Amino acid sequence: MRRDGRRLYRMTLVSLFTALTIVGASIQIPLPFSPVPVTLQTLFVLLSGMLLGGVWGGMAQVLFLGIGLLFPVYASRQIGLAAILHPSFGFIVGFILAALLVGLLMRRIGRPTFGRLFALALGGTVLLYAAGLFHVLFTLRWIHGTGWAFGKALSYLLLPYLPGDLLKCAAAALAAPPILRALGGKANLSGGINNA
Repeated sequence: MRRDGRRLYRMTLVSLFTALTIVGASIQIPLPFSPVPVTLQTLFVLLSGMLLGGVWGGMAQVLFLGIGLLFPVYASRQIGLAAILHPSFGFIVGFILAALLVGLLMRRIGRPTFGRLFALALGGTVLLYAAGLFHVLFTLRWIHGTGWAFGKALSYLLLPYLPGDLLKCAAAALAAPPILRALGGKANLSGGINNA
């Protein structure tokens, strides 16, 4: 019974962070020079790794990816193959990688100071960017035939987003400790939900 309760608790949190990522996708600021809007998703991706750990945080983002292939919950509002071929899809794959990395490294950072959590969030964001930029360059060159150079991709898809993403890294680093404390010991700062 206790094991069933833990599983239900974990799946509830996974579902919650999937839902928060969906909400984050709807809070967006389109940029006229880019196919990728500014959204609030990154904040919830980073928090899913910090609060749930690598496996469960990654699972929340896998669930988001799966739902988005069937229903228009991505920022692009595309589904199916159109969503996969959209330049922003690589960032969605990056959500999974970022949550996984952040959650796994939570076990290794020691005392969770703001600086350490911020650095962890920044590392997850860099991985997210890497996946997103790779997919953007691939789809624009091979699918849409526009052939952006790497420098142009950086200037259009990295620099305009960097200030907001640094703020989201800071917000995640500030929010994670009190949220974990509020969970009453059912989650911890050493990498997510307790096994006990």
